[in-house]
Amino acid sequence: MKKLLLSLLSILMLISLFSGCTPQQEKVGNYLEKAELTEEEINILKLAEAQEPLLFDFTVNTGKSFTIQTFELQDGQWVASQGYSSSINQDNLPIDGRIAIRQDEKTGALLLIAVQSKTGFTHSAPMPDESVPEYSAHSTTSLSSRTEIQINKPIAFHVYYGYSDSQTSHTAYFPDYALEHPEEIDSDYAQIVAITFSDKPLS
Repeated sequence: MKKLLLSLLSILMLISLFSGCTPQQEKVGNYLEKAELTEEEINILKLAEAQEPLLFDFTVNTGKSFTIQTFELQDGQWVASQGYSSSINQDNLPIDGRIAIRQDEKTGALLLIAVQSKTGFTHSAPMPDESVPEYSAHSTTSLSSRTEIQINKPIAFHVYYGYSDSQTSHTAYFPDYALEHPEEIDSDYAQIVAITFSDKPLS
């Protein structure tokens, strides 16, 4: 089933890339923004009874590698947990790509990271820690507008907030604010997903 979902996700991302990017868009500077599925793509997912992934589009004109990193909130500070890195083929710059993630709604565990560009498809499937607690309520926020990519600076694009008490009211900050102000987060658990494009090659 996992292979089927991965194949389906690959097809969806390819369709989106080749039908959604115009030559003019490819020449625009470095940016990351939330992507939207077409009606056709949504219908394909429904047919396969698959969970709709969170999708983000990016364009980069420079860089040698990128890292998608998750951070967990501990004692008012973000602490790096899982990471996924890949090299950028500089002969193929600029790169238009798409990132897809899926997350366990009860624990916040990242179940899938997939990255698609016109030059290839890569994916990572982190193994969730079975000892992670489940939360009775949760909320998420994602990147809401086009954001400029700055080399060597992380861009937070998704945050998960877990709550032990579903009756308590909490504030779910957007990713950029949450990254800069972890001390203001009042959830029982928080996980942020960020991407960093680097001018350094992978060692």
